[in-house]
Amino acid sequence: MHDVDNRGIRYTLASAGLVASLIFLLASMAANYRYGFSLARTVTERWTSMTDMPLRFVIGKQWVAGSVAAYSADRPSVFLEGDSRLSPWVNPDELRRAGAVLIWINGNRDLEHPALTKLWLDRFPQAAMQPPIQLSWQGRVKSRRAPLEFGWAIL
Repeated sequence: MHDVDNRGIRYTLASAGLVASLIFLLASMAANYRYGFSLARTVTERWTSMTDMPLRFVIGKQWVAGSVAAYSADRPSVFLEGDSRLSPWVNPDELRRAGAVLIWINGNRDLEHPALTKLWLDRFPQAAMQPPIQLSWQGRVKSRRAPLEFGWAIL
């Protein structure tokens, strides 16, 4: 009888942990959608206003560049970290012809190390730096955090 009670408690705790994890995952996905959509819309609008062309390529780390690619109406390809070994689907000649957006998170050493950003800018010396994009935090954390700031450049 004692084993049955312990098993029931273990199953209840495991179920509660699973539900809590699912709630956290869904909340994270919703937050990513809000910021990803806002970032993609801003980048795409600025790109289009400056080039009068659809955005075909985004260069950066997976989360930032991937968010722009996933939520942009232009559906650009991601050139992960500007490295052809990580993105064999990107044709370098096509990228040179079409141009691209290089994007990173400013001021967050945990997410984007400054040396990596410098490496990208060295790899793409034709990159024209643009004014940073700032997105305010939403939800419960909005009053406690500085806005997210994204650096970006146009190739």
